[in-house]
Amino acid sequence: MTDFYNPAHRTLQAEFATARLANHLETAIITDTLDPSQTAFIDSRNAFFVSTLGEDGWPTVSYKGGAAGFVRAPDD
Repeated sequence: MTDFYNPAHRTLQAEFATARLANHLETAIITDTLDPSQTAFIDSRNAFFVSTLGEDGWPTVSYKGGAAGFVRAPDD
């Protein structure tokens, strides 16, 4: 497994018996490459969001957009 879930997540998963589902979702979400359907989806988008966390832990989210094809996945 990766560090996709932090210890607090894992504690709640244990408490509510959802760790098996969480593990399944983790393997479905985290991959080393994009498959052709994922690449096609990304290439068809006209926008995306960039999110970062500041030193204080608060997020900043920025919209980036343009015409369809503005966002591209050039390889897998």
